[in-house]
Amino acid sequence: MSHDHADMSSTENTTGDAAGMTMMTFHTGTGDALWWSGFTPTSLGAYAGALVLLIALGILHRAMAAFGAWTEARARLRLNGYANEVRDALVAREGLGTAVSTDKEAMVQQRPLASRDAIRIATGKYPAWRWSVDVSRGLLQVLSAGLAYLLMLAVMTGNMGFFLAVLAGIFIGEVAFGRFRFSEAGEMC
Repeated sequence: MSHDHADMSSTENTTGDAAGMTMMTFHTGTGDALWWSGFTPTSLGAYAGALVLLIALGILHRAMAAFGAWTEARARLRLNGYANEVRDALVAREGLGTAVSTDKEAMVQQRPLASRDAIRIATGKYPAWRWSVDVSRGLLQVLSAGLAYLLMLAVMTGNMGFFLAVLAGIFIGEVAFGRFRFSEAGEMC
């Protein structure tokens, strides 16, 4: 094996390898593979179809974010209802009556130390792990991350049309679904 850099075969291999590399600048036109070599729009119609697909996926990405926030808010409402039921059961069990403050510190002062853990569970910031909530949250995050990576790979082709289509989809999706990610108090869900 020769290590001579003047050898013509090594020059041809370097040139051939460089030709297979992706451009690292923005460019326009058809012929860029989108995700795999079999999905390479070569005609103008196929390119337009790929752009429409990227716009739709950008919209779906923002819709999934809004859906995730909505399911979190719904789970939080259910948890608050459950916490109120637990608190009421503790009040009834300890014979404190129904006129008990909902303030956490006041509740702790009204109950013996043994009840502190139960109160934290009932009114604490960290809900218990639940299959119905946590597994669905995990699946939604996996789908959202997978979709985000597909959009990122489309942008990484350097094709200006793909890039603008992804941005357009995210913009349209945020305009359509962004308001669902905020609670009544203006905080993000």
